[in-house]
Amino acid sequence: MRYGVAIAGLALLAATAFAAPAGAANPIAYTNDSTYLHAGPGDDFPVVSHVPAGADLALAGCSHGVVWCDVSWNGNRGWINARYLDTILHDERVGFMEYHTVLGVPVVTFDQGAYWRDHYASYPFYSAPGAWTMPAETPSEVRSLRYNGVDE
Repeated sequence: MRYGVAIAGLALLAATAFAAPAGAANPIAYTNDSTYLHAGPGDDFPVVSHVPAGADLALAGCSHGVVWCDVSWNGNRGWINARYLDTILHDERVGFMEYHTVLGVPVVTFDQGAYWRDHYASYPFYSAPGAWTMPAETPSEVRSLRYNGVDE
Protein backbone atom coordinates (compact mmCIF):
# COMPACT_ATOMS: atom_id res chain seq x y z
CA MET A 1 0.00 0.00 0.00
CA ARG A 2 2.81 2.42 0.88
CA TYR A 3 4.40 1.87 -2.53
CA GLY A 4 1.12 2.52 -4.36
CA VAL A 5 0.70 5.85 -2.56
CA ALA A 6 4.33 6.78 -3.25
CA ILE A 7 4.00 5.94 -6.95
CA ALA A 8 0.76 7.90 -7.22
CA GLY A 9 2.45 10.85 -5.50
CA LEU A 10 5.40 10.75 -7.89
CA ALA A 11 3.07 10.60 -10.88
CA LEU A 12 1.17 13.63 -9.59
CA LEU A 13 4.44 15.49 -8.97
CA ALA A 14 5.64 14.76 -12.51
CA ALA A 15 2.31 15.83 -14.00
CA THR A 16 2.22 19.13 -12.11
CA ALA A 17 5.93 19.94 -12.31
CA PHE A 18 5.80 20.20 -16.09
CA ALA A 19 2.34 21.68 -16.28
CA ALA A 20 1.40 23.46 -19.47
CA PRO A 21 -0.63 26.64 -19.37
CA ALA A 22 -4.39 26.12 -19.28
CA GLY A 23 -5.69 25.09 -22.68
CA ALA A 24 -2.25 24.14 -24.04
CA ALA A 25 -2.17 20.81 -25.83
CA ASN A 26 1.53 20.11 -25.27
CA PRO A 27 4.03 20.86 -22.51
CA ILE A 28 5.92 24.10 -22.98
CA ALA A 29 9.67 24.44 -23.35
CA TYR A 30 11.74 27.54 -24.03
CA THR A 31 14.93 28.07 -26.00
CA ASN A 32 17.79 29.22 -23.80
CA ASP A 33 19.83 30.40 -26.80
CA SER A 34 19.39 31.07 -30.47
CA THR A 35 19.35 27.77 -32.38
CA TYR A 36 17.99 25.94 -35.41
CA LEU A 37 14.93 23.78 -35.85
CA HIS A 38 15.99 20.69 -37.84
CA ALA A 39 13.94 18.30 -39.99
CA GLY A 40 15.13 15.38 -37.86
CA PRO A 41 16.99 14.53 -34.65
CA GLY A 42 20.50 15.59 -35.67
CA ASP A 43 22.58 18.44 -37.04
CA ASP A 44 22.86 16.67 -40.40
CA PHE A 45 19.15 17.10 -41.10
CA PRO A 46 18.01 20.18 -43.04
CA VAL A 47 17.33 23.38 -41.14
CA VAL A 48 13.64 24.24 -41.13
CA SER A 49 13.87 27.53 -39.28
CA HIS A 50 16.02 29.70 -37.06
CA VAL A 51 14.59 29.89 -33.53
CA PRO A 52 15.51 32.89 -31.37
CA ALA A 53 16.47 32.70 -27.71
CA GLY A 54 13.45 32.76 -25.40
CA ALA A 55 11.01 31.25 -27.92
CA ASP A 56 8.04 29.31 -26.50
CA LEU A 57 7.87 25.79 -27.93
CA ALA A 58 5.20 23.11 -27.74
CA LEU A 59 6.92 19.83 -26.92
CA ALA A 60 5.76 16.59 -28.58
CA GLY A 61 8.46 14.44 -26.95
CA CYS A 62 12.15 13.62 -27.04
CA SER A 63 14.40 10.94 -28.45
CA HIS A 64 15.61 8.15 -26.18
CA GLY A 65 18.24 9.66 -23.92
CA VAL A 66 16.71 13.13 -24.37
CA VAL A 67 19.31 14.35 -26.83
CA TRP A 68 16.85 15.79 -29.40
CA CYS A 69 13.28 16.95 -28.86
CA ASP A 70 10.39 17.13 -31.34
CA VAL A 71 8.79 20.57 -31.03
CA SER A 72 6.41 22.99 -32.71
CA TRP A 73 7.22 26.67 -33.02
CA ASN A 74 5.72 29.49 -35.05
CA GLY A 75 3.85 27.13 -37.38
CA ASN A 76 6.92 24.92 -37.91
CA ARG A 77 7.55 21.39 -36.67
CA GLY A 78 11.02 19.96 -36.12
CA TRP A 79 13.76 18.87 -33.77
CA ILE A 80 15.97 20.91 -31.43
CA ASN A 81 18.94 19.67 -29.46
CA ALA A 82 17.76 19.38 -25.85
CA ARG A 83 20.72 21.37 -24.55
CA TYR A 84 19.02 24.48 -26.02
CA LEU A 85 15.82 23.90 -24.02
CA ASP A 86 14.62 25.12 -20.65
CA THR A 87 11.33 24.52 -18.90
CA ILE A 88 9.48 25.66 -15.80
CA LEU A 89 9.77 23.52 -12.67
CA HIS A 90 8.18 24.75 -9.43
CA ASP A 91 7.83 28.26 -10.88
CA GLU A 92 11.52 28.45 -11.85
CA ARG A 93 13.07 28.26 -15.30
CA VAL A 94 15.47 25.30 -15.33
CA GLY A 95 17.63 23.44 -17.83
CA PHE A 96 15.57 20.80 -19.58
CA MET A 97 18.28 18.12 -19.73
CA GLU A 98 18.97 18.31 -16.01
CA TYR A 99 15.33 17.72 -15.08
CA HIS A 100 13.91 15.59 -17.89
CA THR A 101 13.55 12.52 -15.66
CA VAL A 102 11.31 14.43 -13.22
CA LEU A 103 9.24 15.92 -16.02
CA GLY A 104 7.90 12.70 -17.50
CA VAL A 105 8.64 13.74 -21.08
CA PRO A 106 7.38 11.18 -23.61
CA VAL A 107 9.97 9.30 -25.63
CA VAL A 108 9.21 9.54 -29.34
CA THR A 109 10.73 7.70 -32.27
CA PHE A 110 11.63 9.26 -35.60
CA ASP A 111 10.34 7.65 -38.79
CA GLN A 112 11.82 9.94 -41.40
CA GLY A 113 9.50 8.98 -44.25
CA ALA A 114 6.32 9.51 -42.26
CA TYR A 115 7.58 12.59 -40.41
CA TRP A 116 8.77 14.32 -43.57
CA ARG A 117 5.58 13.38 -45.45
CA ASP A 118 3.48 14.86 -42.63
CA HIS A 119 5.49 18.06 -42.14
CA TYR A 120 7.75 18.84 -45.12
CA ALA A 121 6.13 17.70 -48.37
CA SER A 122 6.20 21.31 -49.65
CA TYR A 123 9.81 22.00 -48.60
CA PRO A 124 12.58 21.98 -51.26
CA PHE A 125 14.63 19.33 -49.43
CA TYR A 126 11.73 16.83 -49.36
CA SER A 127 12.41 15.62 -52.90
CA ALA A 128 16.20 16.03 -52.70
CA PRO A 129 17.70 13.21 -50.64
CA GLY A 130 21.18 14.65 -51.22
CA ALA A 131 20.07 17.57 -49.08
CA TRP A 132 20.00 15.40 -45.97
CA THR A 133 22.72 12.85 -46.63
CA MET A 134 25.72 14.96 -45.82
CA PRO A 135 28.82 14.29 -47.98
CA ALA A 136 32.22 15.23 -46.59
CA GLU A 137 32.24 18.32 -48.80
CA THR A 138 28.82 19.75 -49.43
CA PRO A 139 28.29 21.26 -52.89
CA SER A 140 26.74 24.73 -52.76
CA GLU A 141 23.49 23.62 -54.45
CA VAL A 142 22.99 20.91 -51.82
CA ARG A 143 23.95 23.35 -49.07
CA SER A 144 21.29 25.82 -50.23
CA LEU A 145 18.65 23.06 -50.13
CA ARG A 146 19.78 21.89 -46.68
CA TYR A 147 19.31 25.32 -45.18
CA ASN A 148 15.98 26.01 -46.85
CA GLY A 149 16.80 29.70 -47.26
CA VAL A 150 17.58 30.15 -43.56
CA ASP A 151 20.56 32.34 -42.69
CA GLU A 152 23.34 30.57 -40.86
